[in-house]
Amino acid sequence: MRGLDAIADSVANHRRVETAPVSLISRMRTVIAVIHYLNHSGTPNANQRLTNVVNDVYDQFQYAQTQYNLANPGSPARIADFWREWTRDYFGTFLINRARYICNLFIPEMRRMWAFRTGDTANVVVEGTARLMAELEDLFIDISGFP
Repeated sequence: MRGLDAIADSVANHRRVETAPVSLISRMRTVIAVIHYLNHSGTPNANQRLTNVVNDVYDQFQYAQTQYNLANPGSPARIADFWREWTRDYFGTFLINRARYICNLFIPEMRRMWAFRTGDTANVVVEGTARLMAELEDLFIDISGFP
Protein backbone atom coordinates (compact mmCIF):
# COMPACT_ATOMS: atom_id res chain seq x y z
CA MET A 1 0.00 0.00 0.00
CA ARG A 2 3.02 2.27 0.15
CA GLY A 3 2.30 5.48 -1.71
CA LEU A 4 -1.30 4.53 -2.50
CA ASP A 5 -4.54 5.84 -1.05
CA ALA A 6 -5.72 2.84 0.97
CA ILE A 7 -9.35 3.89 0.90
CA ALA A 8 -9.67 5.89 -2.30
CA ASP A 9 -13.03 6.45 -3.94
CA SER A 10 -12.17 3.86 -6.58
CA VAL A 11 -14.03 1.24 -8.56
CA ALA A 12 -12.07 -1.46 -6.70
CA ASN A 13 -13.18 -0.15 -3.30
CA HIS A 14 -16.79 0.15 -4.44
CA ARG A 15 -16.57 -3.54 -5.43
CA ARG A 16 -15.18 -4.33 -1.97
CA VAL A 17 -18.41 -3.05 -0.42
CA GLU A 18 -19.98 -6.31 -1.54
CA THR A 19 -17.05 -8.66 -2.13
CA ALA A 20 -14.74 -7.76 0.79
CA PRO A 21 -16.58 -5.48 3.24
CA VAL A 22 -14.54 -6.59 6.26
CA SER A 23 -11.35 -5.56 4.45
CA LEU A 24 -12.82 -2.14 3.67
CA ILE A 25 -13.97 -1.69 7.29
CA SER A 26 -10.47 -2.63 8.42
CA ARG A 27 -8.97 0.03 6.15
CA MET A 28 -11.34 2.71 7.45
CA ARG A 29 -10.68 1.64 11.04
CA THR A 30 -6.94 1.90 10.38
CA VAL A 31 -7.27 5.47 9.11
CA ILE A 32 -9.19 6.47 12.24
CA ALA A 33 -6.68 4.64 14.44
CA VAL A 34 -3.79 6.57 12.89
CA ILE A 35 -5.58 9.85 13.63
CA HIS A 36 -6.13 8.74 17.22
CA TYR A 37 -2.46 7.75 17.43
CA LEU A 38 -1.36 11.20 16.24
CA ASN A 39 -3.20 12.59 19.29
CA HIS A 40 -1.63 10.11 21.71
CA SER A 41 0.21 11.87 24.52
CA GLY A 42 1.18 8.84 26.61
CA THR A 43 4.20 6.68 25.91
CA PRO A 44 5.23 7.13 23.17
CA ASN A 45 4.06 10.71 22.95
CA ALA A 46 3.21 10.70 19.24
CA ASN A 47 1.50 14.08 19.33
CA GLN A 48 4.50 15.79 20.89
CA ARG A 49 6.83 14.10 18.41
CA LEU A 50 4.68 15.28 15.50
CA THR A 51 4.59 18.78 16.98
CA ASN A 52 8.38 18.76 17.46
CA VAL A 53 8.98 17.80 13.82
CA VAL A 54 6.55 20.42 12.53
CA ASN A 55 8.15 23.08 14.74
CA ASP A 56 11.72 22.04 13.84
CA VAL A 57 10.94 22.29 10.12
CA TYR A 58 9.28 25.64 10.73
CA ASP A 59 12.39 26.90 12.56
CA GLN A 60 14.60 25.79 9.66
CA PHE A 61 12.32 27.45 7.11
CA GLN A 62 12.22 30.59 9.26
CA TYR A 63 16.02 30.71 9.38
CA ALA A 64 16.32 30.11 5.61
CA GLN A 65 13.63 32.70 4.94
CA THR A 66 15.41 35.29 7.06
CA GLN A 67 18.76 34.64 5.36
CA TYR A 68 17.22 34.77 1.89
CA ASN A 69 15.29 37.96 2.65
CA LEU A 70 18.46 39.64 3.97
CA ALA A 71 20.29 38.73 0.76
CA ASN A 72 17.33 39.59 -1.51
CA PRO A 73 15.45 42.51 0.03
CA GLY A 74 13.56 43.26 -3.20
CA SER A 75 12.11 39.77 -3.44
CA PRO A 76 11.08 38.52 0.00
CA ALA A 77 10.24 34.87 0.56
CA ARG A 78 7.53 33.61 2.91
CA ILE A 79 8.23 29.86 3.04
CA ALA A 80 7.94 29.64 6.83
CA ASP A 81 4.52 31.31 6.68
CA PHE A 82 3.46 28.87 3.99
CA TRP A 83 4.68 25.92 6.11
CA ARG A 84 2.72 27.19 9.11
CA GLU A 85 -0.45 27.54 7.06
CA TRP A 86 0.00 24.22 5.22
CA THR A 87 0.66 22.09 8.32
CA ARG A 88 -2.33 23.55 10.15
CA ASP A 89 -4.58 23.00 7.13
CA TYR A 90 -3.24 19.52 6.36
CA PHE A 91 -3.26 18.03 9.85
CA GLY A 92 -6.09 20.08 11.30
CA THR A 93 -8.53 20.02 8.39
CA PHE A 94 -7.59 18.01 5.30
CA LEU A 95 -6.82 14.65 6.91
CA ILE A 96 -9.92 14.79 9.08
CA ASN A 97 -12.20 15.83 6.24
CA ARG A 98 -10.73 13.15 3.98
CA ALA A 99 -11.33 10.43 6.56
CA ARG A 100 -14.90 11.62 7.12
CA TYR A 101 -15.57 11.90 3.39
CA ILE A 102 -14.41 8.35 2.65
CA CYS A 103 -16.26 6.85 5.61
CA ASN A 104 -19.43 8.75 4.77
CA LEU A 105 -19.10 7.56 1.18
CA PHE A 106 -18.71 3.84 1.87
CA ILE A 107 -20.53 3.27 5.17
CA PRO A 108 -24.06 4.13 3.97
CA GLU A 109 -23.51 2.01 0.87
CA MET A 110 -22.30 -0.89 3.03
CA ARG A 111 -25.20 -0.56 5.46
CA ARG A 112 -27.75 -0.54 2.60
CA MET A 113 -26.20 -3.62 1.06
CA TRP A 114 -25.63 -5.63 4.25
CA ALA A 115 -28.36 -4.49 6.67
CA PHE A 116 -30.85 -7.17 5.70
CA ARG A 117 -28.43 -10.02 5.17
CA THR A 118 -27.65 -12.66 7.75
CA GLY A 119 -24.49 -14.38 8.84
CA ASP A 120 -21.20 -13.45 10.45
CA THR A 121 -20.10 -11.07 7.71
CA ALA A 122 -23.37 -9.16 7.84
CA ASN A 123 -23.06 -8.81 11.62
CA VAL A 124 -19.47 -7.57 11.33
CA VAL A 125 -20.45 -5.04 8.66
CA VAL A 126 -23.47 -3.66 10.53
CA GLU A 127 -21.70 -3.44 13.91
CA GLY A 128 -18.40 -2.25 12.45
CA THR A 129 -19.96 0.54 10.40
CA ALA A 130 -21.99 1.71 13.40
CA ARG A 131 -18.82 1.99 15.51
CA LEU A 132 -17.00 3.84 12.73
CA MET A 133 -19.83 6.35 12.31
CA ALA A 134 -19.80 7.04 16.05
CA GLU A 135 -16.09 7.81 15.95
CA LEU A 136 -16.30 10.26 13.05
CA GLU A 137 -18.01 13.01 15.04
CA ASP A 138 -15.16 13.64 17.48
CA LEU A 139 -12.30 13.06 15.03
CA PHE A 140 -9.52 15.65 15.23
CA ILE A 141 -5.75 16.03 15.35
CA ASP A 142 -4.39 18.23 18.13
CA ILE A 143 -2.38 20.96 16.40
CA SER A 144 -2.36 23.36 19.35
CA GLY A 145 1.44 23.14 19.62
CA PHE A 146 2.06 23.90 15.92
CA PRO A 147 3.59 27.26 15.03
